[in-house]
Amino acid sequence: ENPPQSHPVTVLGRGSKLIGGTVSVDLEEEGVPSLLLDGFFPECDPAATVMRRAASGFREIGLPFESDTGITRHLLQFLRVQSEDKKTPLQPTHVLFNGGVFKAAQFRKRLLDVLQGWFNGASINSLDKIPDFDYAVAKGAAYYSFVKNGNGIRIRGGTARSYYVGIETAGPAVPGIERPLNALCVVPFGMEEGTEIDVPGEEIGLIVGEAVKFRFFSSAVRKKDQPGDILTHWTENEIQETDSLETKLPANEKLEEEYVPVRFMSRITELGVFELWCKSTISEDSWKLEFSVRDKKD
Repeated sequence: ENPPQSHPVTVLGRGSKLIGGTVSVDLEEEGVPSLLLDGFFPECDPAATVMRRAASGFREIGLPFESDTGITRHLLQFLRVQSEDKKTPLQPTHVLFNGGVFKAAQFRKRLLDVLQGWFNGASINSLDKIPDFDYAVAKGAAYYSFVKNGNGIRIRGGTARSYYVGIETAGPAVPGIERPLNALCVVPFGMEEGTEIDVPGEEIGLIVGEAVKFRFFSSAVRKKDQPGDILTHWTENEIQETDSLETKLPANEKLEEEYVPVRFMSRITELGVFELWCKSTISEDSWKLEFSVRDKKD
């Protein structure tokens, strides 16, 4: 809260000469707060969107870092996907600050000011009594482990949608017409993270040993569907197709069948990843398909 008048910053070079390739500069206190606030917590109106830039066709393999540094715009997008219509941001009542960046009171004030501006000056308060912002996340993770062992109080949530896999129906091929597709519910609405469930029903034929496309669907309105339910008809307002997955699952060389009979087991991990396990009923083989069930940015 009492910054120095200046602070030296050294950036390492990329060459082989470690010392000679460094660049040093003294940052003056004047101008730094506005640079950080406007760069990472810019003021924006409720209609703002995350800024996108044209991506390069080639990129080094690594973490998928965001190109937009405006945290407030990402927060606005997050609040939108939590609302019913996915367009109007959902208004929070309180903010829990954690992480070392929010040790600076100016960051906390800017974020609260921006939030209140989005909702016409509505009262949005911070949850105080955070003893140490540096350890807030670590303490939360430790407490989560404590709760997982049956202690303390756990705030429960769950998936915001029901999820389905597309099952191609059996039947003779007709020129120019695709075979009908049924939707099998594999994740019910509200399934909690860190849980798994066996999907009841008939065996399903799984194609292995060749490249195929797996189609997934989701619904935010069909909240009563249970694992094993099969839908033969639906409207676009009820169910939307989500990510499809094209892959080649390894085949068991000892088996010659084109289709392997399997049953499904669904798991939602603590990180919000949906794992669909396809377990063979004629061998010990199993295959895993996965994708995130947490809402993505548009």
